[in-house]
Formats: sequence, C-alpha cells, structure tokens
Amino acid sequence: MIPAAVDIAYKYRGGLLEVAHRGRVCVVSESGVQHSVGDPNAPTFFRSSSKPMQSLPFLARDPDNKYGFTAEETAILSGSHHGEPPHIAALESILVKAELSEPSFVMKPAYPSNEACARALIAQGLPPRKIYHTCFGKHVAMQLLSRELGLPVGDYWRMDSPVHGEILRTIKLLSGANEKHIQCGIDG
Repeated sequence: MIPAAVDIAYKYRGGLLEVAHRGRVCVVSESGVQHSVGDPNAPTFFRSSSKPMQSLPFLARDPDNKYGFTAEETAILSGSHHGEPPHIAALESILVKAELSEPSFVMKPAYPSNEACARALIAQGLPPRKIYHTCFGKHVAMQLLSRELGLPVGDYWRMDSPVHGEILRTIKLLSGANEKHIQCGIDG
C-alpha cells in the first residue's frame, strides 16, 4: 500500500469495478500547493519522471554545440524510450558522435518495451541489446557528464561518483528539498 495514498481512478469492465488506482496528486505554483489529493508531503519515488533532472547537469554544458546533437537526440537523453526505430537511430547516432560504446553501459541487455518492435527483433533472431533498455538515454547523459567532469565514463553509475553528486545537487535545487530528505534508489 502506498503511504498516504487515496483512490484516484477506477477502471470498470462490463459495469464491474476491475481496478482501483491509488496515488497522490499535487498541483503547485510559485506560491505553493494549490490543490492536492492524498498527502502532498509523503515521500515519493520519482522513477522515470526524474530523468529530465538527471540529464540536466550534462545538458547545461551545451552538448548540442560540442557533439552536434539534433533536437531529437538531446530529447532522448531526458526520457524513457520504447525501442522504436527512431529511438534506436537517435541513440546510435549519439554513440557515434560522442565516441561511446554500447558495452560500456551497466544495464542488462533487453528487448524494446514496444511489444511489436520486440517481436520483430525476436522473429529476425536478433539478440537483446543494452540500447533497447528504456533508460539508455539517461545513462548516455550520465556517461557524458562523467567525461565532462574529467572522470572515467565507466564509473558513471556508482552512487558515490561525482556524477551522482551533481544530479543530487540539481534535484535539491529544483525541488527545494533538504538533501537529507532525498533518497536514491537503483531501478532494476
């Protein structure tokens, strides 16, 4: 059970309640909380919604000019992808432009989360790849931030690395949260 959560949405099938979704919703403005359902102060794990904040320390270093990234390539560094051909083309282009190699990333190989794309690859006998992982773009930004900080790109994933320190400072700045209240986790 999610702490301080309330029912926020229902799904019915044939007139019968099938699923009740629980959660919290909070609408804020510059002057603070305007509306909320559930406890707006309850701790929340951001999951993928934190990707724009995680990529920001690298994006602030003007990678478009340094590496010649397109708008699509820059965007994929800040979000999840489903392994569709345009996503993979953008990521492969980034790897070439930034001189990074797919094996240097820490996630396990996967098939795309887009089921049709995954089925097509499997039907062709193609193996899973790290680049198909939904978080690959964020990991690229973290490797490149490591390079920008003058550090080995292979250590980007370590929670005690300066890369994570930069990300933590960014989240603290953007959220206004006290650093002691920010908890980190590893997905997967």
